[in-house]
Amino acid sequence: MEAFFWNTNPKKNCVFINCWSLTPHESYALWKIYLSGEANGVAVKTSVSKLKRSVINGQGSNSEPFYMGKVKYKKHLCDDSLSRLSLITTKKPFYDFEKELRLFILNDSPPEKSLDQTVNFIQGKSVKIDVNELIQEVYISPFASQGYIDEVKQLLKKYGYSKALIKESEILDM
Repeated sequence: MEAFFWNTNPKKNCVFINCWSLTPHESYALWKIYLSGEANGVAVKTSVSKLKRSVINGQGSNSEPFYMGKVKYKKHLCDDSLSRLSLITTKKPFYDFEKELRLFILNDSPPEKSLDQTVNFIQGKSVKIDVNELIQEVYISPFASQGYIDEVKQLLKKYGYSKALIKESEILDM
């Protein structure tokens, strides 16, 4: 079991994960967590099929294999269900409010270290997507300033997105 333990697993740094929530509505908790104290931000609403198509369309023929998995919330993994994929798609039960879907890429070799060898962290991986396929709606943070709201609306208009796609949050910070 120690060979699969996530904190000491050398293959941990070879997994690139993009997280989405499967909740059909906004979540006050997720806004608070992902904004990390900031007021301004946006959330993109899409469907699982649109997300998948946006990655496939964006990658073209040079696509790297990607996987999708709905996260399971469990206290423990049994020995017989212990695998790299189960580790990637399992979280402790106290995170179940996230109702998470993970899009991920598995690599077999660790990423190259930074030029500055004192810094050892992953900067992520760029993946081309078809933004027009992805976006169903754009929600603006419930805590955003009016100036930020106006900027987001102008930016989306500049790139040809319909006003109907822009949704101001119905959550009020009280």
